[in-house]
Amino acid sequence: MKSLFVLLLLVLLSAGGYFVYSSRSNSGLQKNSGEMTEVREVSASGRIQSLGVTSVPGSGTHLLFRADGSTVLLTALGADLDPYNGQQVEVEGRLTTTPSGKELIQVLRVSEQAAKLADTVDSASKEWKKYENQILGVRFQRREFWMLTNKKDALLFTIPAVQPACDPDEVKPCEAVKDDTILVERFINSKSAPLRSFAGGETLSAKNLVGPDKLVGYRSYNSTTGEIIFVVGRDNFIYRATYTPSAYRTVDVSANDFHSLQNSFQFIPYK
Repeated sequence: MKSLFVLLLLVLLSAGGYFVYSSRSNSGLQKNSGEMTEVREVSASGRIQSLGVTSVPGSGTHLLFRADGSTVLLTALGADLDPYNGQQVEVEGRLTTTPSGKELIQVLRVSEQAAKLADTVDSASKEWKKYENQILGVRFQRREFWMLTNKKDALLFTIPAVQPACDPDEVKPCEAVKDDTILVERFINSKSAPLRSFAGGETLSAKNLVGPDKLVGYRSYNSTTGEIIFVVGRDNFIYRATYTPSAYRTVDVSANDFHSLQNSFQFIPYK
């Protein structure tokens, strides 16, 4: 009888232990399930870069470089991200995590913040500076932070791009952003070609007044590359200024600085 009682007690204890374990397991599943179904909308700002063919399903298709140097993975949920590649944007969406535990925003809405990009350059360095070159016989305004390289009968201004902060642990290392450039050159019109032909010809260029002296010239804009050119003539010389933006345009987004150079362009006496 005593043996039967002990056996019955063991059976009851085993059953109780099973029910306690089962209850904890179910509670954990419900908690996990609750975390997975919880929806929390967030917003974030930064520059978008596509991960291209290196993207892993479930681990994001794009990367957002934020101003503090951090990054967050993005995937489209209700918005197409590809048209914004390389641009400064604000995204809104659902914050989740990838299988590896990294933050991932499922983007519902995206909007450009192009006008704010110029603020990434230190305000003290954005001052305008008068530039004169008596050898070429020109004067115009330039930004303080433009880097100048003197060439034979030409001036190359490099507009340093704002480089993203790279995370070495990301799936695809970020690429360096190329600088914008402005090339001001002078050359002889040896064949007496029409001035307009030096600005892209009939299909691209249009007559334009250049600088405070209202110099008659031509200006062209290539919508595919973003390149802008203006040309003016002096004696038998052609003066041509060419703005070549990188794919991202991290500083002079709307080429307003180049427009200001054109509007301040003047001829001065040769040295």
